[in-house]
Amino acid sequence: MSTIDPGIAKQLRAARRPSNLRVVVTLLLLFAGGCALGFGWGGFGWMVDLDTEQVDGLVAAAIPVGMALTVISSIAWTFLVARRGDLGIMYGSTAVLLGGALGVFLVSQRVDDRGMLSLVVIGLLVLAAGALILGLVAAAARRRSVTRADDAVRSGRETTATVTDRGWTVFHESDRIFTTVTFSFVDLAGTRRWVQRQMVIHAAHPVENGQETRLWFDPAKPGDDRRIVVELAQQNPLRPLPG
Repeated sequence: MSTIDPGIAKQLRAARRPSNLRVVVTLLLLFAGGCALGFGWGGFGWMVDLDTEQVDGLVAAAIPVGMALTVISSIAWTFLVARRGDLGIMYGSTAVLLGGALGVFLVSQRVDDRGMLSLVVIGLLVLAAGALILGLVAAAARRRSVTRADDAVRSGRETTATVTDRGWTVFHESDRIFTTVTFSFVDLAGTRRWVQRQMVIHAAHPVENGQETRLWFDPAKPGDDRRIVVELAQQNPLRPLPG
């Protein structure tokens, strides 16, 4: 038995923000998986005994270990990203690519002909830098969207929006649905407008047609979608908002 409602406890666990420790551990596992893959595949063509056609035991073991680590930690990273708005999927890719570069570099130290392997290392580092830049750019864009929404709420005109298309029909196995919801509002000139927002709908609190919510828009540019904030959509984002 329990003195706490199990349903409420489950909701609290699901909404809890993953800790920084989990983030660091997952990134380290991604790095380790990439390193093992880089060492395994990097050494596969350079550490084979041509007389016996046998592969170095360490290289042979690194490939399946690296694949298992990378796949499992990638799945874990995806779940973390879905629950933390300040993270990006490309940070995980950066860790894998950096690990791969280290793995190939370690292989290059065990062979005589390092030319091709050195090029591979450089290529992986370039890809890692590109993935990191993409992740940083995406994170900055999310932060700007939050700032823009805050500005729109402070300086915009508040009105009432109505759900005209809830975007879902029925819940199946999952208690959540990712969908696009359509809202309608009337601007200061009396023009009816429609705006769509992607949302996650929970079975415990389903969005229904005709449901009302607050909406803020720029009275000078009521058609500027980026300056429109829908409270219901802000409360049910696909991912937690940064900050």
